[in-house]
Amino acid sequence: MLTRQQFADYMNSVDDGIGNVDGPLWIPEWDMIAGCQWFIKGNPIKIPCSTLSYWNWICDNLKGEVRCYTSSSDDQEEWWGFTYKEDVIWWSLRWL
Repeated sequence: MLTRQQFADYMNSVDDGIGNVDGPLWIPEWDMIAGCQWFIKGNPIKIPCSTLSYWNWICDNLKGEVRCYTSSSDDQEEWWGFTYKEDVIWWSLRWL
């Protein structure tokens, strides 16, 4: 699990500037009041994140918000961001 700064630093090492404050890495957060603070990498999940059952599970089980950082992902891995650290464990147990 990476902090926001660690995630930005890592992504900048992969693609210079992507993790800057105004970089494209943060596009998934444009509709959020506060950005994600905790990040994990995993294999792509097998359920489309646009399905109602996925978002119902999020609302029923997590305290905060979760986002997929697809601009930093390829077809072998995905990065996921969370606003609450405790949500990382519950989400990982269910979706990874």
